[in-house]
Amino acid sequence: MATDTSTTNMPSDASNTLEASNQSFDHFFTFDGGDVEITVMIQGERVKGKVASQAMVLASSVWKKFIFPPWEINSCSQLKTIDFTDDACTLLILLRLAHLQSTMVPTTLSLETLFQAAVQTEKYDCVKLVHLILDKWLLAVKDEASKDDCGKWLYICWAFDQEESFNEVALRMTKSLKVMGGVCLTSTGKPLSEPLPDKIIENIMSIRADTVQGILDLVYVEVEKYSRLNCADTILCKSGRMSCDAMVYGSLLNGLQQRGLWPAIEASQLILSINEIASMIRELKIYTPLRTGGRSGPTHFDCSTFRGWLAMEQLLRDMPTPGLGCHHHTHEKPTRFDNSRRRSPN
Repeated sequence: MATDTSTTNMPSDASNTLEASNQSFDHFFTFDGGDVEITVMIQGERVKGKVASQAMVLASSVWKKFIFPPWEINSCSQLKTIDFTDDACTLLILLRLAHLQSTMVPTTLSLETLFQAAVQTEKYDCVKLVHLILDKWLLAVKDEASKDDCGKWLYICWAFDQEESFNEVALRMTKSLKVMGGVCLTSTGKPLSEPLPDKIIENIMSIRADTVQGILDLVYVEVEKYSRLNCADTILCKSGRMSCDAMVYGSLLNGLQQRGLWPAIEASQLILSINEIASMIRELKIYTPLRTGGRSGPTHFDCSTFRGWLAMEQLLRDMPTPGLGCHHHTHEKPTRFDNSRRRSPN
């Protein structure tokens, strides 16, 4: 029996596949040569259909086991029933591809439906079904995917071996995710979608922690430099004015305190994302005297440059990609990713 925690609601683009009808939906899931009964949930109702066993066997090693269980010693001629609880619209797309009905498959999908397709092709080991149309699907969600930070696009790239896009979105998510109580949250504070590639969250959190701590260390090093005001040989002002250093020190501490970064804290104490923390540091305003020693005295414009900014920007540019190696499909040529297993839904 095929079980899953996937939603049974039809995606927003279901009209491309399942048309509204006052009659039963059974005919949508009944294919020529069908000899195996299936049931699918649509809008809370159980729908029956029939699929061709040979088409299913050729399309998916998992479906093959459903139809011809390897643990059954004696063959059984009685009709078998497979109960699907997966997203109905996406399942119908895969079944139509398996039964060579590609002209009835939509060429564009929403991000949500493509995510469900990624989940199901991974679950049923049938990614080969979508190869001819995959590029069109990916192109159609390009703009929508660029705004996604909940993990759906990440999983899509992983499941379909889109290594370059996977690395890009993984790095973007590392910079934008918040962490609260050891749980990653989106920029809007929502939990990430499931499933996710195994170990990706651990990698993201590790890189985030190292990067945030690196930013904090750069800031606190600057604070430490200005804290030694009682030593004449440590004056940082280019004109040798201790009063200038005192003003810089005070404005630096005040700015950090207003942003919750002073007294000094550890990266593990911060909920904010890397992007938010970096933005706060960029917005620090360092104040210096306009001029000391009268009108003829030196100006202090150069003294107001926070030396940690450039180092922080370099740190952000050098952030590693939280790659875990990704996927390897057994029926295709080796991909650019290493083997890994997906994180199953809770």
